Amino acid sequence: GVDTVIGSICDPNFGALLDSIAEITKPPDTLTLPSVPAEGRLAMLRIVQPNGDTRKICGQPLPPRQPLNYATVLEAQNTEADWWFTPTKDPGPPFDPTGDSTVAVPTKYVYVNTAKGHCQLAPGETWALDYLGIVPARTDPNDPNSGGCADAAECTTKLGGAPDAFKCFVPPGLTRGTCTCSGT
Repeated sequence: GVDTVIGSICDPNFGALLDSIAEITKPPDTLTLPSVPAEGRLAMLRIVQPNGDTRKICGQPLPPRQPLNYATVLEAQNTEADWWFTPTKDPGPPFDPTGDSTVAVPTKYVYVNTAKGHCQLAPGETWALDYLGIVPARTDPNDPNSGGCADAAECTTKLGGAPDAFKCFVPPGLTRGTCTCSGT
């Protein structure tokens, strides 16, 4: 089940063999996050060098297009956006569960547009996505309603504290949000 390349360094077409090797050693173009970000517009994709330094901060995530969403991943790639959230770990167009979102709707899956984006890795580099997670976290990864909140009362129930200690921020395009301090 593992891709292999068989050839000889004596082959007169050795360059083609090197191209084949390069194709199977590419990093994946879809990242799986440990949790769903609380807000897509606050997520930041960056390129990290082997020493841990940030070489580049990539652009904002591509939001769904309205009134019609992107029909294919190729159509989304052609925008030359660096990255976007997808509904599954398979490459696809930006996620829009409602059909009317105009912002990046966060999911656990991030597609990096290696085809036409401007967030390309050099050898030894990795991508890192920095984001604020939904609080409280999901207790059941298959149930989108097992984490976060629908209202401030749910925050108080799950996190404790005074009844007016929290607000529930629900990002556009989502039905569940994250608990934030009310500031009162």
